[in-house]
Parts: sequence; structure tokens; C-alpha cells
Amino acid sequence: MSGARTSIWGLAVLGFWVMLLANVVLVVYAGLQFAQSRPDYFARAWPTFSRTLSGGNLTLYQWLAGIGGAGLICGAAAVARMRWRQVCEFPAHRKLLSTLAACAILTLPMGVVHYFHVVINLRVSGPVHMLLSYVFFFGMTLLIIVDTSCSAAMRPAAGAPSGTSRLHRRIGVGVLGSGLAFWLLFLCGDRLGRARAGVRHPVRGAGARVFSYENG
Repeated sequence: MSGARTSIWGLAVLGFWVMLLANVVLVVYAGLQFAQSRPDYFARAWPTFSRTLSGGNLTLYQWLAGIGGAGLICGAAAVARMRWRQVCEFPAHRKLLSTLAACAILTLPMGVVHYFHVVINLRVSGPVHMLLSYVFFFGMTLLIIVDTSCSAAMRPAAGAPSGTSRLHRRIGVGVLGSGLAFWLLFLCGDRLGRARAGVRHPVRGAGARVFSYENG
């Protein structure tokens, strides 16, 4: 790698690390705050991440969400710039690299979605919060699928960019597996919680259903 490309890649890595650390602190701290404020809730069901964001230090949650979203935007912007440079340097892989660059560009607004899905919690607006949560989850999952698939398709070819490594593909597959596991646990946990607690507020829509349990 050249010095300029190395610096761009370093900026991307820094942005994604900032996002990761901010989100880890957000998840852990929000979970602890919820456990301290509502210990009785665990007797009925395990709280979802959306529910833990509805109480506690909301100002800190917003700051952490802003930092995480900014890290995602910074990392995605750096990746997009690097991919567009590779489009010119590796014309044999123009289509795949253009797709990778497009994925990075489409990731930019996800940083904004990430911020507002924390700010607009269940108590502010349940349906809006769930809509933003689904947009972020499905949007990021789809972008990771496309990115990992393009990287895997380009790797065996001669003259492929060195950035498409086996580690890249393994991380992508790992993230997809984690996302699928999270989604399955979310669905199973939601069904189990309703079966144990009983549906006392029958409403329509996933966002409204989650919101109906907030005061349950």
C-alpha cells in the first residue's frame, strides 16, 4: 500500500473502532441502568436493547449514539474514498469495486439513523423507534452481505486489490452470523416474554407491540 492509501485505511479503521467502543459502552451501560432501576422486569422477560434505552441517563445515551454514528460515517467515508481510488487503479475489477464503493456511500446515512434510533426511544415514539431500528438492522445487514460477496468474488482473480483479504471475508461472515443470531434471539425472546407475561395490550404492528410492554 502507498502512504496515502495506508492513511485512508487507518482513518477507516479508527472510525469503525470508535463506533464499536461507543456502542459497547452504550449497550453495557444502558443494560446496567435498566437492571438497577427495574430489577423486577427480569422475572417476566429479558429486556430488549430498545427497552433498555427508554430509561436511565438519556443524555449520555445520546452522546454515545452520536459518537458511534460519527465513527460509522467517518469509517464509511474513508472506505468509499479508498474504493473509488481502486476503481481507477484496478480497471479489471471496476464493477465489483464500484459496487463496494456504493455500499460504503450508502452506509453514510446509517450513522444518522443510528443516532436517531437511540434519541427517539420507545417512550418518545414506539413506532418511529422500531422503524429506525429495522432500517438500521436490515440496511446494514444487506450492505455487509453485498460487501462480503463482492470481496469474495474478487479475491481469487489475478490483480485483485490487496485490501480484499481472507480476514475481510471472515469478519463479514462473522458479523452476518452475529446479526442472524441476534435477530433469532430477539424474535424468540419477544415470543417467550409475551407467552409468560400475557398479551394485556393487544395492538397492531411490531413497533406498537414492543411499546405496549414498556409500562407492563
